[in-house]
Amino acid sequence: MLLPHLAHLKGISQSLRLRALARLAAGRKAEALEDVKLGLRMVESLKSEPLLISQLVRIAMLHLAMQPIWEGVARHEWSDAQLIELQAALSGTRLLGDYGRTIRTERAFGNAAIDELRTGRMSLASLGDISGESGGENGMANLASRFVPSGWYRLNQLTLNRLYQEHCLPLVDAEKHRVNVAQARENDEIPELKESGLYNLFARLLFPAVSKTSTRFAHAQMVIDLATIACAMERFRLSNGEYPTQLDLLVPRFIEKIPTDVINGELPKYRRDSGGMYVLYSVGWNGLDDDGQPGLVKSGNAVDPTQGDWVWRIPSSK
Repeated sequence: MLLPHLAHLKGISQSLRLRALARLAAGRKAEALEDVKLGLRMVESLKSEPLLISQLVRIAMLHLAMQPIWEGVARHEWSDAQLIELQAALSGTRLLGDYGRTIRTERAFGNAAIDELRTGRMSLASLGDISGESGGENGMANLASRFVPSGWYRLNQLTLNRLYQEHCLPLVDAEKHRVNVAQARENDEIPELKESGLYNLFARLLFPAVSKTSTRFAHAQMVIDLATIACAMERFRLSNGEYPTQLDLLVPRFIEKIPTDVINGELPKYRRDSGGMYVLYSVGWNGLDDDGQPGLVKSGNAVDPTQGDWVWRIPSSK
């Protein structure tokens, strides 16, 4: 399936981020706010698309929209009215609620692919080199598939569907605003994916692509939640001259309810530093309090969402 609009939408989001940052630097705050709000509306334009790739692009676009919000908060550029608008815009994006539909769509595509193979409308070669799974060359596999009983495909479907039902769908509870990290880690040790067999061929081919999806959704949702709290904290500072000593002081004037950490269900970690600024963070995918230190990839140039804390930090001026 060709999805050319995804690259265009991400490209527009990148341009909006750069323009918002330039307008902030030029003191054109109202125009910068409109760019940020448009960026968030672009994010929500993909909400109705249940494809996993669409949701991953949506998450990438969301991260792009976060930078000008952070810059404006860190440099005290946004007014109280503008911060209220940002809070309202952020509240419209609820990624955890879209996780289940995305996983069910991927499951449906897996079932459809197996049905296409079973009825001969698709060849095994279209799935790429499966010799490592079947123990033979593609040509032999395709020849054999013409004589394979339908029950073999059905049993493979059973395995694939059970993996989705037992190992993917339960990971996210949107109503409770929680992600089951312990169960997600168990996905690395699923017996059906460890060894090749007659009835796990398609599970080994199709399932690994979605097994880590919950990490992306959880991290992105927490980024939204931390940004929402940060806007409320900046409004508190504008009103009181300093940031609150604890998050509870934001309720109900500056925020109706503090979003809880999607990992442990507790309030996000928060502390002010000696310069009057603060660090706000989730314990992250590892479930440990790393004292507000994010995890980085080996190159050290990007955040690794599977390591360290998920952090929103306003540093003290030097």
